[in-house]
Amino acid sequence: MQTADHSVTAIKRLACDLQKWPSSLTAKALARTAKRAGTCADELAPYFERIHLAATDLLKPGGRPDPTYSELRQAVAILDTVAKVRRQTKSRLQ
Repeated sequence: MQTADHSVTAIKRLACDLQKWPSSLTAKALARTAKRAGTCADELAPYFERIHLAATDLLKPGGRPDPTYSELRQAVAILDTVAKVRRQTKSRLQ
């Protein structure tokens, strides 16, 4: 769970940075972090994969960034919500 929480925090930070200062390096870091997190976190893997796909789409030449940024923001918000609920559920069970 610690690794998943750390990954969620890192992804939120990178997505925020990407919104403020768009760059291919930040998009690559976001895609890489989401891909790595998706292989480690079982229940959160689909959410990490969605973020990975959105970040990868930003790297494609000739892509349309506005809808992709919107998709990325939505995916990060969903991941954050799911991670919070998961954390609360685990703390109640203990």
